[in-house]
Amino acid sequence: MSLHASLSTEAQLALEKQKKKSTFYSILISILICTLLAIILSIFVMATVTKKAPEMVSYNMGIEETTTIEKPEIVNEVARKPSAPSQMTSVIASASASPSSVPTVDFSLDTASIEFGAGEDFGDGFDGDMFGSMAATGAAGGFGSSKKVLGTIAGQFYDFKQDRRGKPSNNKGDDGFINSVKKFHDAGFNARGLRDHFKADKALFVRYIAIPLSDADDAPKLFDVEKEVKPSRWMVHYSGTIKSLEAGRYRFVGSGDDYIGASIDGEPRLVAPWPRIAPRLKVEGANASSQPKHRGPYGPNFIYGSWFDLTEGQEFQLDIAIGENPGGKVGFVLLIEKEGERYRTSDNGAPILPPFSAGPLTPEDEKALKDFPNLKFDLRKVPGFQSVD
Repeated sequence: MSLHASLSTEAQLALEKQKKKSTFYSILISILICTLLAIILSIFVMATVTKKAPEMVSYNMGIEETTTIEKPEIVNEVARKPSAPSQMTSVIASASASPSSVPTVDFSLDTASIEFGAGEDFGDGFDGDMFGSMAATGAAGGFGSSKKVLGTIAGQFYDFKQDRRGKPSNNKGDDGFINSVKKFHDAGFNARGLRDHFKADKALFVRYIAIPLSDADDAPKLFDVEKEVKPSRWMVHYSGTIKSLEAGRYRFVGSGDDYIGASIDGEPRLVAPWPRIAPRLKVEGANASSQPKHRGPYGPNFIYGSWFDLTEGQEFQLDIAIGENPGGKVGFVLLIEKEGERYRTSDNGAPILPPFSAGPLTPEDEKALKDFPNLKFDLRKVPGFQSVD
């Protein structure tokens, strides 16, 4: 027999009341927890879906400032291969220039010469593409620019094999070239000494003379007369008025294959032909009485001209002539030395001289001079000269 206890009515009511209260609090707490979780979840979701606005960067295209860059001094060693044909290397003077090839021109020589083939006339150099590039881009090196630019003088091309009407002349061989150059000397380096010869219509404008060894037909091609002129016995005459921007005593130093000469106010100050024809083109007082034995870039020694004095602001007439006799290869360099200036020296003891320049050198000019084979140029001590238009 079992005994069972039962709650009183009051206890039963109190228990029911307590159960209701517990249920209420449980529901309230659950709601609060859910609400809190919803808030936290919302914050998390918003943080993950919210994208950061990208940073806006603007670029201002301003005008490029012009800065002067100090150029290092150029060092090229003299080298020559006396008994082997040259290995020609094509160099572009300007990065924007497009190369131009030189067409083959058929011609015959009147006299045999040791100055080409496997002879001793030339060493390593550049081909005609370099000069075509210079003329196309307006750089005032090589044989010149087709456009008149600041600090240049005009050059005219003459053919000694034709008269002024374009008819063949009796001007043949070494004698024909030498006699024509002598007539030019006798005229005081004036164009009237060349008036009996064929003249190209086109002019080129040059700032300095530094032409690496190249084909003799480059000049007729660049003056647009390659169809009328065979690449031998020609001359280019550069002429203009120059102002000296600093006083000093100067002299030209040159090397030419086959001829380079310069005069100041009609007075010859340098005559530098190829050694084989030099005795017949000697001009009294044009060159130094004694010559340092400094080898040029083409084989023969540099020729040192006679000294001349200039005052600051002085204007003078400058005439420069370059010429080729038998054909084959050509090359020309015209430097200038200022008395009392201290220059660095090459390994062979020769002073590293600046090029003569009729105006400030441009970056394109300096690039071409840096790339010049077998010769160093001082580009920091270029005397101040300015062509006068």
